[in-house]
Amino acid sequence: MPRSLHSGRQKSSQARGQETVITHAAQWAIMFRELKKYKKKHGHCNVPGRDKENPQLSAWVNRQRQTYRGTKRSGMPREKIAQLEALGFVWHPWATRWEAWLGELKAYKVRHGHCNVPWGEENSPLAAWVDGQRRYYRNNQLAPERVQRLLAIGFSLSEPPARSVLWDTKFLRLQAYKKAHGHCNVSANSGEHTRLGQWCHTQRRLFQHHTLAPDRFRRLEGLGFQWQASGHARRWEQRFGQLQSFREIHGHCNVPASLDQPLCSWVRTQRQKFRKNLLPQNLIGRLNALGFVWNAKPTNPDNALAKFRGFRSGRKSILTAAQIARARSLLKEGKSLNAVAAALKCHYTTIIRAQFSSPPKLN
Repeated sequence: MPRSLHSGRQKSSQARGQETVITHAAQWAIMFRELKKYKKKHGHCNVPGRDKENPQLSAWVNRQRQTYRGTKRSGMPREKIAQLEALGFVWHPWATRWEAWLGELKAYKVRHGHCNVPWGEENSPLAAWVDGQRRYYRNNQLAPERVQRLLAIGFSLSEPPARSVLWDTKFLRLQAYKKAHGHCNVSANSGEHTRLGQWCHTQRRLFQHHTLAPDRFRRLEGLGFQWQASGHARRWEQRFGQLQSFREIHGHCNVPASLDQPLCSWVRTQRQKFRKNLLPQNLIGRLNALGFVWNAKPTNPDNALAKFRGFRSGRKSILTAAQIARARSLLKEGKSLNAVAAALKCHYTTIIRAQFSSPPKLN
């Protein structure tokens, strides 16, 4: 290639590169001017993420934050950072929202003389934020610096006395309801006790989300409170009765899906709730009394007998001695556990439970 032609292409490439750089810089300057206009109109630079009036400006603002957080030290030139910060640009808008809510709470205190914001149409957003701060504090999720700032304006991180009195009043009504009806399953649809039923529903929801105060949980538990609604409680009792029948027949509570899919799903659900601390203690106690295994693992039918080493000789077998002898003979011939079960017209778990003095090995 002639030297002059190569030199010409190189200059052309450099020119295109310079033009690209200039275009990007000009575009940044244009968007910065748009942001200045936005601040003059709205008083801040926090363009909403889905602003229909300014979609390009919203996307540009989001990119500036991403660039700043992802490559803070080298990705964004210092002069651009300085320009944005001089305009009052906020790099972490979530922290700014907390500051805004704190300002709302301070204004509320000036008007009312306290920080106990009640629920209502006018104050519901602020009341929800206030309740959230108390919940975060109870769960050790509120930053110490924020705790100190809330305490400095006279905010109580414990529940206001009025709400505590209201809870105690509802609890006394529930006690009276149990004395009259013999249980705590108050329906939220009953005309006379609708509000009490709604309160009971709220306590169950708080329990499921791990936000019910421990002392309140103990008081309700001591009253025999059902942590599942009456319909759920009936279904639970029905499945528990089925599990009892299963254990009487099979000698254990590990229900295989091939034998009873609905009951197997219910058993699996109890284990999941137990791991997530969502199963009440009274139900745990009843399942424990039944010999329920909380960490059972599924077994492969073809190698279950070969892995069966924890067999307890005192367990009764529902197979006759002749059937046991035939099962052992077939297994020695190399038949699979499922094939032996089919030959004896029983489930494979029945063979596992049979009283083998020394379980035969599968080849």
